[in-house]
Amino acid sequence: MDATTRFLADVTAALIAGSIAGAAARALRITPIVGYLLAGVAIGPFTPGYVAQGGSLSGLAELGLIFLLFSLGLGFSFQDLLETGAGALLGNVAAMAGIAAAVWFVAGKLGMPHPVTLGLAFTVSSTAVGAALLHLFGGRAARAGVSLLITQDLIAVILLIVIKAPASALTVAGIAFPVLRAVIFVAIALVLGATLLHRLFVTALQRAGSDLIVVIFSAVALAAAWLGHLAGLTFEFGAFVAGAVTSEAAGSRMVESVVRPFRQLFVMVFFVSMGTLLDLATAVVHWQAILAIAASALAVRWLLWSTAARAVAGAAAVTSLGLAMLPMGEFNIVLGNAGYAAGRLNRAEMALLIGSTVLTVVIAALAARALRKDEPVAEPQH
Repeated sequence: MDATTRFLADVTAALIAGSIAGAAARALRITPIVGYLLAGVAIGPFTPGYVAQGGSLSGLAELGLIFLLFSLGLGFSFQDLLETGAGALLGNVAAMAGIAAAVWFVAGKLGMPHPVTLGLAFTVSSTAVGAALLHLFGGRAARAGVSLLITQDLIAVILLIVIKAPASALTVAGIAFPVLRAVIFVAIALVLGATLLHRLFVTALQRAGSDLIVVIFSAVALAAAWLGHLAGLTFEFGAFVAGAVTSEAAGSRMVESVVRPFRQLFVMVFFVSMGTLLDLATAVVHWQAILAIAASALAVRWLLWSTAARAVAGAAAVTSLGLAMLPMGEFNIVLGNAGYAAGRLNRAEMALLIGSTVLTVVIAALAARALRKDEPVAEPQH
């Protein structure tokens, strides 16, 4: 089978499996992301039956991640962060540090060779899953929770820059230079957003048809991702900054309505692709380690973010906000892949990370289903 035929076959299998599994998850009144993950496991190279080649889906998954990060940037608002309060934001950072320390400790006790990188990869919550769960509960916690999730994504982008650097570059200078490049990149983007891009976006929204608007904002997302890569940062960082600048220059609500339909397609492909990475055989061999780390991470996540929820939105928000912060997801896998490529995670540690990620998503979805039996199923919010 030639490369083009293989690619089309794999994408077709991913879309069919994702649609069926997503519909089944929705029928069970849980987030369809669980279905997408299980669809990826079903068509992945580690289970019998049709086997999708990782290379065929990786390009689409990368494209999906770019649009996901662009849409997350659209939701990033300095005003919302200020309203959330410095104490809540510092508590968010402290909770992430506490989770990293807990996983670092447990992974070290289990004899994992890279406990520090593994701890960093566990710190972030899934914005895609968490926002969908918050949508179910609503209230003050939803707005505060989304702000905290977006803040985590911003921190994760910085972690990604550090993790992707070669091990020999992990010095003060080696970390400072990428961060400095990131600051300069953001400063230039903000200047362009307030001048040239503002005029472009306003003109496009006033005069262009919906088809041209989709093209313009897609081009901005992809161009920013490419420029981020050329600047020695990452595609994801460039896309996130583009979304944030677009939000300030054009208003996120209008852009969100434009990009939502085709972005959902790429989000499905991304999570199906994520599922194909789960090596069941390796996960079975290391099931005790997966359960130990996943259980400790879940316990610490619930404890810390339930405490933060009480401080941010009151006792009534403890369940909803604490639950929304439990699942891991898109950025955890991105951080893990970066660590694996840089030689800071091995195959067993990747299986542990992916297995724990899938487990946290399923547990959070089932818990939300049990707590909100009469509510309609929320679509993934990005």
